[in-house]
Amino acid sequence: MSQMVQPVTDVYGFPFHDGTLLASAWSGLSCLWTDAFTSTLPWQESGTYLGALKCVRESCPEGRLLPINPLKISSLWRCDRCNLKMDNIKASKIQEIAGRMILNNAIKREASYIIDYLNDHIVKFLLPTNQFTVELKLQAIKKIQSDRPLAELREKEKYCIEILD
Repeated sequence: MSQMVQPVTDVYGFPFHDGTLLASAWSGLSCLWTDAFTSTLPWQESGTYLGALKCVRESCPEGRLLPINPLKISSLWRCDRCNLKMDNIKASKIQEIAGRMILNNAIKREASYIIDYLNDHIVKFLLPTNQFTVELKLQAIKKIQSDRPLAELREKEKYCIEILD
């Protein structure tokens, strides 16, 4: 007796990983990829752009670098505005550096440092929707308590709204 195969609809794990990372983690499980899953995972990642990087071209401040084929870890990345192409090694290096900077420079610090770090450094090379930016905002939200200065409380409110949008 054969049983009907049901598509995988639930994914358990850290919620702020981009589609490329999920694709590489699940690449050995090709039997689990379904048309419904792959049609929502690539490019926009259901509209979140968690894995998108800020375009590195100065003349393209609104551009997002996205993998051309997010289901392949070796995919080229292309800007959705200016069509600049970047190889996966450079894109991976940017992600690696961003992750390391956040772990080393911000997560262990107090909320005011995280706010300054987001406003002064992160905005220069990561998008507001990038998984690392979102993680920093979540860390700031956790650390900003009701006894903090009004400016920090306003930043907390702003981060909450941005994440929920």
